[in-house]
Amino acid sequence: MRIGLEARIPRSEIERLKGSLNERLLVLYGRVSGQGQKDDLETQIERLQAWAKVERPGRKTLVLSDIGSGLSPTRKQLSRLLKMVCEDRVGEVAVTYGDRLTRFGQEYLETLFESLGVTLTILYQSAYYDRIKEVMTENRRGKVWQESRVQQHI
Repeated sequence: MRIGLEARIPRSEIERLKGSLNERLLVLYGRVSGQGQKDDLETQIERLQAWAKVERPGRKTLVLSDIGSGLSPTRKQLSRLLKMVCEDRVGEVAVTYGDRLTRFGQEYLETLFESLGVTLTILYQSAYYDRIKEVMTENRRGKVWQESRVQQHI
């Protein structure tokens, strides 16, 4: 593909030519908020591993997990994951639910992953969290609409 004077070649084509398809890791990431939820963490990891075995057979896999709040900026394994993504060592990140990576701001991580060619796979969509997101979006739209309508009358 040519953009201006630059020729840009998709990553997939470079990997195909090098014969190195799927060398980047599949990272299975689990998180729970507290020590009392270790059983839930084990369940998350088991589900991720079962999914990977069926959907990504033969893929190099790394399991990372944290015990800590989804709002905490000090989760060691999440920091390790982000560093590995930036080093181009990760091809896909899989989580059971979207809020396992972070409670808020998941869109930032999705943008980072997408820009670096990393796929984010969320095994189970949560209707509860989807509805909260929808209501927040509706409220933001309503607020913008109300503010613009008020400004028209000033």
